[in-house]
Amino acid sequence: MNDLLEITGLHKSYGSTKVLCGLNLTAARGEVVGILGRNGAGKTTLFRLILDLLEKDAGEVRLDGKEPIGYVPEHPVFHPRMTAAEVFAFRAGFYPRWDMAKALATAKRLELQLDKKTAAFSKGGLAKLAWCCAVAHDPDLLLLDEPISGLDYLIKDKILDGLIGELISAQKTVIIASHVMEDVFNLTNRLAVLSGGVIDTAYDTEKLKSEAFLVSARLKEKAVFKGEGSVLSSEGPILNIGVIGKEKLEKVLAAAELENAGHRLMTQAETFKTLLLSTKEEL
Repeated sequence: MNDLLEITGLHKSYGSTKVLCGLNLTAARGEVVGILGRNGAGKTTLFRLILDLLEKDAGEVRLDGKEPIGYVPEHPVFHPRMTAAEVFAFRAGFYPRWDMAKALATAKRLELQLDKKTAAFSKGGLAKLAWCCAVAHDPDLLLLDEPISGLDYLIKDKILDGLIGELISAQKTVIIASHVMEDVFNLTNRLAVLSGGVIDTAYDTEKLKSEAFLVSARLKEKAVFKGEGSVLSSEGPILNIGVIGKEKLEKVLAAAELENAGHRLMTQAETFKTLLLSTKEEL
C-alpha cells in the first residue's frame, strides 16, 4: 500500500508550551491507524494541522491527492439556527462529491432528527451530525477524534460495526485518535502512541495482541522493582506488571528482585493502561 498521508518533523507550540516536537507519521491507503494518547497529548492539534486549520511551526504534511478530508471532531460545532437538513444543504455547496442521498441515509441510520435545530442537539446528536457530514462527500482520508464520545451503545454499534466497517471495506484511510481505545482497537491495523509531542512507538495491532503480557510476581523483601514494564497494581509484596514485547517479558521474569513470577496475555484495558503509563504527559 502506498502512503496517502506522510507527516515529517511536525512542530507546534502555543506560546511557550510545546505540543508537537518533531512528530512523524504515515498512513497508507486503506489503512486504519489508531493514535493513543492522554488528554492534552496533542491529538486534536495534530488533526487541525493535517486539516490546515492551524499554522505549523515547522515540518511537512503531505497528502497524496486533493480531495477534502472527512473529519469528526470531539466537540462538533454547527450554526445553531440551522436544522440538520439545512446543514446538509449548506455543506453540499462546498463539496463536488457531496452525496445528499448518502447524507440522508446515514442520518436515518443514526436516528438523527433532520428538522431539529443544532442548538437543541445533545452531545450525541452533534456527533451523529458530524458523522453524516464527514462521510457524505466520500473522502479518501477520515480523521476521527474521540469519534464515539457521547453516543449510546446502540448508536456506537451502528458506527463501529457499520460505518467504520464500510469505510474499511471501501479502502478508505482512517486515523482514529482516542485516550480510550477499547471500542475501536480491533478495527485498527496499527496503534501509534503519542507522547512528549512525538509518536513514541507504533505497534502492529495483531502483534501487540500477542505480545502484551501481565506478569504477577512477589517482590523480594526490601527490594524495589526498577525493571522493564509498568506496575499496574500492587497488593503488599505482590506486583502486577504490564510488559510489551517478548524480550522485555524475559527480562522481567528473570529480574533478581522478583520471585514466583508468572505471566499471561493482558486484556485490552490492561494493555492500554500499560501504554499510557509509559507516556510523558500527566494524567
